[in-house]
Amino acid sequence: MSTVTSAKKFFKINSEHSIFQVVPGAPVQDALEQASCFLASSFEVLMNNSEPSELDFAAAHLIEMAKALVDSVTSSLAKDKSGVNHGIQ
Repeated sequence: MSTVTSAKKFFKINSEHSIFQVVPGAPVQDALEQASCFLASSFEVLMNNSEPSELDFAAAHLIEMAKALVDSVTSSLAKDKSGVNHGIQ
């Protein structure tokens, strides 16, 4: 049995309700790969700001660090699953 996601609500609209949720049961490796794509897109948005602020650069570095962690875990999962490193970077 492979590891899968659990339900996780996000985007609170008030103290009691969120309007979005991670769907439970998705393969963790697929979820991590998608998270990496979201982080890469977020980084690009910040770095293509015509007038980036110091906070934009701080956020970009935090995103880059989070993406490196996600990619490292994804790569390890792929290697553990197949016994071969697929070159995920």
